[in-house]
Amino acid sequence: MGAQGIIREFAKDNRYHVFDIPLNVARADVALGIQSFLASQGIPGPINYMAIITLPAAMQFKVNSISEQLLTAVLNEEWEDFEIMEVYITNGIGVGTAQIYVEYKVD
Repeated sequence: MGAQGIIREFAKDNRYHVFDIPLNVARADVALGIQSFLASQGIPGPINYMAIITLPAAMQFKVNSISEQLLTAVLNEEWEDFEIMEVYITNGIGVGTAQIYVEYKVD
């Protein structure tokens, strides 16, 4: 009996995008731009996965609303199975560029 792989069929195709956040500019609850990016792709949203893949300096964020709790970003932090329409960034002046990787589905 040979090895068998797992076969999965997705209802929609996955796509991804990496958002660059230059940390040399201070921000307070500034939208990352997820909604406008998805709209430019003709996708109503939401994203279904997010990971912080580069984090050279301190950064905080809120998910979906500026009234939510401020969270400290952690390198390699992942959010999955959570519907995210927008992320709001807060940071002091730092050095380098943070990167947030997101995945979304298309028909």
